[in-house]
Amino acid sequence: TMIQTVWKSSQRDSQPKALTSETNILVRMDDKILNARAEIKIGALGGRLDVLDLVVPLGSEVRPFSPADEARILSIEKIDQQFASNRKIKLKDNSSESLKLVVESQASIPANGGQLPVGPYLLTGAIRQTGVILLSNQGNDLKVSNQPRGEISSQEVSAQDKQRDTNIFASFRYWNHPVHEKPGSLTGANSLSLL
Repeated sequence: TMIQTVWKSSQRDSQPKALTSETNILVRMDDKILNARAEIKIGALGGRLDVLDLVVPLGSEVRPFSPADEARILSIEKIDQQFASNRKIKLKDNSSESLKLVVESQASIPANGGQLPVGPYLLTGAIRQTGVILLSNQGNDLKVSNQPRGEISSQEVSAQDKQRDTNIFASFRYWNHPVHEKPGSLTGANSLSLL
């Protein structure tokens, strides 16, 4: 007796993409520099991951999280705009498996104070974008005032986060990323920043 089984994916290449992203952001500040590291997990609820458009802070380094993620990436094209940088990421395998990326950026903290943006970490066309932002103050004379934007709320800093960095003083969860086709500034009402 012989049984033959044939399996075929129900997802077609022509099926529309339904992308999601889950982002964990750690922002470390000292008296002179703001360092941000975001780990972004991109998934597909429908369709396949083939070409991704990601908007990140100017000057960011975008790289795969692991060697397995790196093996799936064909190319990352960088296109700088006025207030952010676009990255067009082309994948080799055209699968529905999630992809994880790391985005690192740095900004100088003005000596007399001012606003600095956290973000953007925007996956263009995603139907759901959620994440957590952790703020760590490692400065001696740095006083921080937060101005959350969009669907974002403050939450308690967990013991696990404190173990990761004892200087974490604030934690936020967001449910949607601010989207503006033509942002008007780095921070404020018509910007792409989260915080």
